[in-house]
Amino acid sequence: MPRRDKPAPPAPNNGGAGEANGAASPPAPPRPQGGSNAGRAAPLDAPAGTRLGAGGEHPGDIRGRGAEVDLLVCAATLPELRAFGPDAAAAGLTDERYVAADESRRAYLLTGVGIPCAFSRLYPVVLRQPPRRILNIGIAGAYPDSGLVIGDVVVVQSEVFGDVGFQLPEEPGFRPIADSPFAGSFYQDPIPLTLDSQFMPPTTDTSLSNIVQGCTVSSCTGREEVGRLRERLFRVNIETMEGAAVAQVGHTASIPVCQVRAISNIAARRNMTPQNIALALSRLSDYLRACRNREDQ
Repeated sequence: MPRRDKPAPPAPNNGGAGEANGAASPPAPPRPQGGSNAGRAAPLDAPAGTRLGAGGEHPGDIRGRGAEVDLLVCAATLPELRAFGPDAAAAGLTDERYVAADESRRAYLLTGVGIPCAFSRLYPVVLRQPPRRILNIGIAGAYPDSGLVIGDVVVVQSEVFGDVGFQLPEEPGFRPIADSPFAGSFYQDPIPLTLDSQFMPPTTDTSLSNIVQGCTVSSCTGREEVGRLRERLFRVNIETMEGAAVAQVGHTASIPVCQVRAISNIAARRNMTPQNIALALSRLSDYLRACRNREDQ
């Protein structure tokens, strides 16, 4: 079976264009050259239609710090991002200004919900001011046979795009793009993620149920038969709407991505109760606080 090879780090390059998704290496992120703007990426031309700030800045510029960013924390929504802690909560992010940094070599990115939004926000940031690592956090649905329950916190080992394919008139009703003769190698294998020791549970036993495989979809599961089909087709445990997009950006740019999620629902018959979401966010916050405390010791 063809493998999804990890692309080589892009060669230094001050110009030219690169195509994502394996066709060619992406353009190299600009590197600081000294002077008053040392540590900040050179500005790129904003895409057509991009709304700039009052000073002409791009909304994807990382505010608040000139030094290299060690960790970029990503989440789809503000409640999910705030689970990382008070620094994330104080970043003041909005849909108009969706990335900022604190004084600890960390930056925070509000990806928005879904694959297209996550791609369009994260990839320009990674090109302009690349972090050393990316942490993607939030809530997720658990597939029926995963053994997971509401409030469980998991670390994701790999991601797939779960609803790219064809609807069929006969059973099983859906055919993944990977099964087609023209898919190529891109969809054949899951996108690998990093099991970052800083965000792993305090054990070396990676056989535990909190190490899972993820499936990213544009249309969340609402019926049990759909959940079981996705679980079986892709051999996955959880479902999100952004995980594979963030993983693919990191993979393309050769930046390690770790993903931590808390279970808010069972991805079968849809039942998103506010109490379950609140429990998942609380458990995620507790888990990440413990990870930060271990780092500080």
